[in-house]
Amino acid sequence: MGRRPAAPLRLRAGDREVLEAVAGGADPPAARRARILLAASDGVSNTEIAESLGASRQSILKWRGRYVAEGVDCLRDRPRPGRPRALDPAEVVAQTLRAPSSAEASNGRWSTRTLAATLGVSSATVARAWTQYGLAPSEAGGIELDTRPIAILRPGRILGLLVAAPVGLVAFAEAERGTYRHTAGESASRQGAGRIGLGAAREVAAELATARAHEERNGVADPSVEDVAVFLEHAREYGAQVIGTGVGISEHGEAATVDTFSEWRRTVETLALAAAVAGDVEGLRSLRDRLRAFSSSEGTVTWYDGSVSIARPTRVTMRDVATAAGVSIKTVSNGLTGAKRVAPETQRRIDQAVRELGYQVNTAARQLRTGRHGALVLAVPELRLSYFAELAEQIIDEAERRHLNVLVQTTRGDLERELRVIDSARRRADGLIIAAQALNHDTLSRLTTTGPLVMLGEAVQGIGVDQITISNADAATTAMDHLLESGRRRVVMLGIAARAVAEARVRGCRSSADRHGVDLDPALMLPATMWRRDEGERALLELLDRGVPFDAVVGFNDELALGAQHALLARGVDIPKDVAVIGFDNSYDAVYSTPGLTSIAPAFDVIAHAAVSLVTEFPAKGGPTRAPTQIIAPHRLIVRGSTS
Repeated sequence: MGRRPAAPLRLRAGDREVLEAVAGGADPPAARRARILLAASDGVSNTEIAESLGASRQSILKWRGRYVAEGVDCLRDRPRPGRPRALDPAEVVAQTLRAPSSAEASNGRWSTRTLAATLGVSSATVARAWTQYGLAPSEAGGIELDTRPIAILRPGRILGLLVAAPVGLVAFAEAERGTYRHTAGESASRQGAGRIGLGAAREVAAELATARAHEERNGVADPSVEDVAVFLEHAREYGAQVIGTGVGISEHGEAATVDTFSEWRRTVETLALAAAVAGDVEGLRSLRDRLRAFSSSEGTVTWYDGSVSIARPTRVTMRDVATAAGVSIKTVSNGLTGAKRVAPETQRRIDQAVRELGYQVNTAARQLRTGRHGALVLAVPELRLSYFAELAEQIIDEAERRHLNVLVQTTRGDLERELRVIDSARRRADGLIIAAQALNHDTLSRLTTTGPLVMLGEAVQGIGVDQITISNADAATTAMDHLLESGRRRVVMLGIAARAVAEARVRGCRSSADRHGVDLDPALMLPATMWRRDEGERALLELLDRGVPFDAVVGFNDELALGAQHALLARGVDIPKDVAVIGFDNSYDAVYSTPGLTSIAPAFDVIAHAAVSLVTEFPAKGGPTRAPTQIIAPHRLIVRGSTS
């Protein structure tokens, strides 16, 4: 009697996809085992599988049994008895760059113990390799490099290299996720990019050491500011991460840095291993050849990946702009940076020359040369409020005219976030413009900032920073005068809060009411912590439910006023016949609401121009030693259908 066919092997959920991937992979032993299990799951008899794959029937039974006990983890070679095998530290790093499976590391991060078990080596071997390359494991196959700030590295490509010891720059771009992750069942000896990739990475390391020795023997001139700036521009264009060392590099905010050239060279070796894991053998060989050619030449090594079309452009210089505009280079510089005011006609000629020649300010070179970033930070409580969104647009436009970038931060009106933004701006930008809500007199008076800091909002007396505001009390008086002069007497003040702007607007409303002989009812003073539409709507609905009579609403911003208007219309209240509504900020929504919202319009253009000017003119006007400036921007009343 023949043997009874074995029942089809039942695969765990998701295992078929893994087995199919391994069966077509580059690891022959693991692929053969995967094909055995796939055939067994399809109901092929053990004898037929053995005959088709040239294996013994006993072997087929063994792998079926191993799968039942271990799942797809059975595809890996088990650790062999005896002393753990020795392993090249580069291979340890290569394996560290591969994301572990859940079976290998349940938290998604290698440890010395889990990686050692996977590689079949001791934990000490793994620890020594990590120390040698100055790294620590991160999540999902990443590694943390010992740089400032810490750089997280994953498999990818080296896109560029600039070598002129003690200055060094390397640009690296991460590969797309999923293009290099290994499948379960690859044997440890075949993980990584393979021997060819690791060999190419080792050759890059060797040639880099040779190039360093050549420099020490023959001497190489420091790279120019322009060389460094162009390199950084290329890296930025291709979204590459830059790691550097040397004079001037540590001051550049775009590059992570290490202290010495030796540390930087070790970092490049690690990047080469990451490129090997990603399979970029050709790129590594191209870099190797460029370094090899350097050993018989003079000058700075500057290399870009030949498979990425990066060419040094023919740059339009500031001298070209000056010639076209018929002015000096210094005048062009003043016109572009706003460091000094130039005549309107001269500014027009400079701007025209910039447009016609396609000139772009080399911000990287300017920072390296002057220590300035070419950027300012704008911090506002939130961008959902139309006032801050429109103010941000005006400031960004004003900064653009001066060829400055603007980094926008939101603080939610939180004191800790406002203080963090102030501290961060010192390192990242040439100045800070902040619409602060939580900073008070005590906090501001203790600030020790030495760079430009411009406060927007209600003026705070006795602090040593520049301030720009509208007179909130006067603006509120204007709004209340408009309502009272039209015969309104029961006026709601919507937006009572413990902040300087709200308190100033209350004072302005009271001043107007006193002059008109009108008593303000405390029941009509409605609090609102967040000046948003939902708060305005909620407050008015509650007031209507209480049955308190009123004939006008002053919303302390347009958002509150529009929310109040929505609540009134929903309850069938006629605007403005029964209740008039007025807001602050003159937002776009105020223009297009139905009816149009009467609003106090601050001069956004004046505020933006003054704020950016205070930042850019700060050094020329004496820096931190000069007396602080206080500017009051004008406002006006825009009357629409909500009040007339």
